[in-house]
Amino acid sequence: MTIPLTGDRSVVGAEAFAYHQVYMQKSADKYNPETLRRIRAGAEVTASVYIGQYRNLQRMRRSVLEVFQQADVLITPTTPILPPTIAELEAQPDMLRPRELIMLPNTRPFNVVGLPTITVPCGFSKSGLPIGMQISAAPGAEATVLALARAWEQQTPWHKRRPPVDQA
Repeated sequence: MTIPLTGDRSVVGAEAFAYHQVYMQKSADKYNPETLRRIRAGAEVTASVYIGQYRNLQRMRRSVLEVFQQADVLITPTTPILPPTIAELEAQPDMLRPRELIMLPNTRPFNVVGLPTITVPCGFSKSGLPIGMQISAAPGAEATVLALARAWEQQTPWHKRRPPVDQA
């Protein structure tokens, strides 16, 4: 079973730009510079590219329904690796996007095709960082996702534990 995914970001880029345009004009200084750069890139998406990629996205969303003919839910790790600390990201801001791309392969497909998905705590790393379990289901099955997440949390202690926070 695979969830379809495209590497094209035209639709999300154009839509993010359209949404944020008014806010960027009023207070661009409130945006992280890298976030602002990515949002502004959406202004370069032409209408014909947007329409073509939107059609592709709709095809992907229809094809994902086949996955749920074989399974009611999909359970995956939220991320394939432990996240970097905020201090690590701030020390190397140019590495933000490359690190994000390493972190996103498990969440992005579900976001792109619009599947109801939730992440719940399912453990901690040796260093004390929380580890997430992602629960996804077919379009419209939000109740299934939420019920399974609730059942998981009722049977496990992970949501009650807090990671250590550096007060430095």
